[in-house]
This record gives sequence, structure tokens and C-alpha cells, in this order.
Amino acid sequence: MNHDTLIIGGAPCSLEPFRAGLIARSSRIVAVDAGANLCLAAGRAPDVLVGDMDSVSAHALAFARDSCARVLELEINKDVTDLEAALSLAMNEEWPNPILTAVLGGRCDHELAVWGALVCAAQLKPTIAEPTTMAVVLSLGARESLVLNGCGRVFSLFSMKGAAIVSIAGVEYPLDHGTLEQITGQGVSNRVVDRAVITVHDGTVLLISQESPVA
Repeated sequence: MNHDTLIIGGAPCSLEPFRAGLIARSSRIVAVDAGANLCLAAGRAPDVLVGDMDSVSAHALAFARDSCARVLELEINKDVTDLEAALSLAMNEEWPNPILTAVLGGRCDHELAVWGALVCAAQLKPTIAEPTTMAVVLSLGARESLVLNGCGRVFSLFSMKGAAIVSIAGVEYPLDHGTLEQITGQGVSNRVVDRAVITVHDGTVLLISQESPVA
């Protein structure tokens, strides 16, 4: 599957086959600070490099500049994360449905900020795609439903802004216009039985699934 915009975060990770495939199939790459290190490892310069440049290697930064990447250097002291700045850029440039990778697996406070950024960018319809994890936000007026295939696939739902009204079909624990309270264990570890359909009728829900299908 080809992707239009790929946002590569700066979480500590290696260039393994999954991420290498994402890079190869993306027509536009936005590297977030140390995300440029993965671009260098893949031999593919980012189209845009955004961040305060506190974790990108000197070699990767030079590679981006020499390849005529658009470099947006931010202040170190700021009120947004580098990923939030990259998502804001995608919103302003009207690059919908971006794939985000290398954004999970670092510090827990950084990872919490990633979930917050994903929720705030719900209108952009972003998808987190890591080697064993996929995450999306379901929200009215944005991505309101999602189909999950793969019998036995495990996923969890978390309401992120107060209570949410959701329907879940084709799963071990179905719901029909049920209420999910904000950030509780109520929606943890559901399982696909056949073809799961998750629909949000009200509210904003974070869906986290094991085994990413995006590549």
C-alpha cells in the first residue's frame, strides 16, 4: 500500500523492515528531529525536517540540507512538542491521512504527549503505524468508524474527552450505542471474531490495535 505523507518521529528505534517499507512507499516524508536519522539509514532524504534539532545527528542534518529538504528549525524552549509542530504543518499544508511511525517506545511522558497530539489532530485523520501496533482516533466529523480484520486480533478503546457513545460489532465483547467512560479499563483487550466494525456516535475515542496492518 502506498502512502502520501509519512511523519517519522524521533522515538528510539532502528530501521527494521516495517519502517523501511513505509519509507519506500511514501511520496512525502516529514522527519521530526531524530526521525531524520532513520531517513539517513534508509538512504531517503526527508522532504521536510522539523524540530529543535536537539536529537538529530549532524550527519543526518547535513544529509537533509544537502538534499534540499525544507528545514524548519524550532526554538528549544517552546510550548509544543516537535511532533505537534509537524502535525500542525500537515494541517496547514492540507496533507490529510498521514501515517506516523517511530513515535512510540520512548519516555512515558513523551508517549503520553503523542496520544494527546493524535487526539488534537483528529480532523487530519492520522494513523500511528509501528511494527506491532496501530492506533487511530475516532471522532465525529473526522474518522467516525473503522473496520478491523483478522480473527483473534486484540484492540482497546479509550474515550479521551469525557464519555463517548460507541458501537462495536464482530468482536468478542460487542456494544450497541454503549457508553465508554473517559480513560478507563472498560474498553481494554477486546478481540476481533470476524470483521469488526467500530463506530463512534458521540465523543472522541482512541483505538489501539496490536499488529499494524498499514504496511
